[in-house]
Amino acid sequence: MDSSFTKLDENLNLDPFVRLKAQNIHNTIRDDLTKAGLIAGSFLQGSFARKTMLKPLKDVDIVCLLPAYMWELLRGPDGPGKAMESFKAPVAERWPGVQFDIGDEPSGKALRVTLPDVDFTIDLVPAFDQEGSYVLIGDRFEGTWEPSNTRIQLKKVSDRESGHRRPVRAPGARGQGTDQERRGARVRLRHRGGVPGIRRDRTAGSGQGRNRAVPRARQGGGEGSGPGAGG
Repeated sequence: MDSSFTKLDENLNLDPFVRLKAQNIHNTIRDDLTKAGLIAGSFLQGSFARKTMLKPLKDVDIVCLLPAYMWELLRGPDGPGKAMESFKAPVAERWPGVQFDIGDEPSGKALRVTLPDVDFTIDLVPAFDQEGSYVLIGDRFEGTWEPSNTRIQLKKVSDRESGHRRPVRAPGARGQGTDQERRGARVRLRHRGGVPGIRRDRTAGSGQGRNRAVPRARQGGGEGSGPGAGG
């Protein structure tokens, strides 16, 4: 019986070679976009990031955090589409045979990248960093930037896998909410004179930290789903 379950597990789990290939590709794309000055950071989301992807691998989702100064340039309805278009040149320079948004109807939240001789796709999700570990994810079809807690969900999965536990605190300890209170907390954005919450940005200029506008989260959104979140 044990050997049967072991065989089933081997048949379902992603091949280590495929995982390594995917890691090399997504790291290269993230490095190229960073060097081009198009993103200030990035992280993976979806089943590949959670290490729950079963074979065959279909896609790898990369949340591409745009520099904060780009918000004023991309905050309009055409902003998400413009951000995705900007990703194409660095990718095409490294992979001349690359194709974008081919196959099934593309998602509004991700630029689908199909590389030569690669069986899986890379989905590039444009986003802006937000207070409280939230991000704003762009939707080129809806022309909106919607809040998502995908990064928070990934951290919860990581903490659970590592066996991380919060220290036990005395009931009613000052300055500490209960787990239920923390889970029920809503994202709060600071506003200064009508300008969305401010975060320290060290991604541009001489390296000196400068306050820059960070996009305002709209009501709604949430779990960070969609191909940008799927996979």
